[in-house]
Amino acid sequence: MIAELKVEPPEIRDPSLVPCSSFDVNITINNVKSLKTCAFNITYNSEVIIESGFQISPVLGQVPSKKILLDDEAGFIWVELTYPESITTYSPVTIMTVMFHVKAMGISPINLTDTWMTGVYGRPIVHTVQHGIFIGLICDIAVTEHSVKLKFAYAGWAVEINVTVRNEGTTTETFYVVAYYDGNPIDTITVNDLSSGSETTITFVWETENVAPCHNYTISAEAKALPYEINLENNFLTDGKVKINIMGDVNGDSRVDMQDLNAVCNAFGAFPGHPRWNKNADLDQNKRMNLTDMGIATMNFGKPC
Repeated sequence: MIAELKVEPPEIRDPSLVPCSSFDVNITINNVKSLKTCAFNITYNSEVIIESGFQISPVLGQVPSKKILLDDEAGFIWVELTYPESITTYSPVTIMTVMFHVKAMGISPINLTDTWMTGVYGRPIVHTVQHGIFIGLICDIAVTEHSVKLKFAYAGWAVEINVTVRNEGTTTETFYVVAYYDGNPIDTITVNDLSSGSETTITFVWETENVAPCHNYTISAEAKALPYEINLENNFLTDGKVKINIMGDVNGDSRVDMQDLNAVCNAFGAFPGHPRWNKNADLDQNKRMNLTDMGIATMNFGKPC
């Protein structure tokens, strides 16, 4: 087994760790045989965290002599520990605890660099190193609203879906948003550089040409999770349905018959605002009831679901 030198825990992320709060990390060894001297450099981002104290722990009754050089401006703690007697342990043991003070929101690596372990007579001990990281920011994006322009559409129509997303975290974020119908993806749109506290509305276009008609489809939207995002409950929103009908089924009874042809005929010549206007009869969506609508309805006459 190879000796190990680790930062524990390897990852610290907690929305409560705001400026003026503090946290501890342990430096541990494991699977070491006849260890006499252990040295390492703990480096960190001094713009985000600074050392506020440390404690050197006895190991198996051995209290080490120590050399320590600390520079908070540069962001490092150099440590050399030499034990009176050699140490052998095959389970994790803490050799040092470092207390950090949070200065600002952000991310700081807590890395172990320039490490070495030596045994009796200065013989080097091969070892692996595990670094740590402090994540002192809140990553939280949310889908706050979505709306569908059409609650009723014919197979082949384009349906617009407006999705509003909000950055409820503390840093500017770039992320993906996906719209779905009955769990099937419609499209993915990238939201770029949305600042903290801001929201934006994006528009998806659902092309329904190959969608089975005579069905109410559930519309939903998802903001894809960010790295280190903790609150995922607000990333997904289901709200609203769209019924897709057979082209020409004006009354929505799942077939194109004389009632539908009569509805198109009755609206002939109408336009939005006209007393005989029927938006469901405007089959070509040109906001004018004309012979094209009559032709489409006639062409689909007799079609059932």
